[in-house]
Amino acid sequence: MFAYKLVTLLLISAISPLFVLAQVDGAENTPEVLSEILLQDYTSSNLEIEDTPASIEGPVRIDWQILQDIKYDLKYMPELELSMYTPLFSDRVKALDGKEVIIEGYVIPMIEGLNEIALSANPYAACFFCGQAGPASVMSVFLKEDARKFKLDDIKKFRGRLKLNYDNPDEFYYLLQDARAE
Repeated sequence: MFAYKLVTLLLISAISPLFVLAQVDGAENTPEVLSEILLQDYTSSNLEIEDTPASIEGPVRIDWQILQDIKYDLKYMPELELSMYTPLFSDRVKALDGKEVIIEGYVIPMIEGLNEIALSANPYAACFFCGQAGPASVMSVFLKEDARKFKLDDIKKFRGRLKLNYDNPDEFYYLLQDARAE
């Protein structure tokens, strides 16, 4: 499945323009400028996960900086007959497992389903699959709605239940389930 997602994203890149332009505040911007705008928002978060009580009710607003707080362990995958790096999530990230969260990122449509997209901390031209970021900078989003209405590099917020993937090589490290656009 992971290999299928990688092939899907590579196919999208073959048919999409190299530089995607978008509108922010009425001005045309390159993906690099958009990335800088989002980075400011992500790093200006006042939320500290370790300060959040375990019994918190309602959604928690998170950013990509928190999700990238992981280390890696080389693990043999018998089903693939090879070793792969698997995530070792920090306590801050583990505290989010199963919680309802809100996260903002760049939409990367998936061909395989009508209700699944990838969400990235970076625009497609600088995403994980292009070698510009790590695997913790992208997640699968399983929507309650039709994903076809979202376009490549749309900047969107999504709300859903965050699931951590410890060792399934067919999925991203993060899954946002029962999600909807905000």
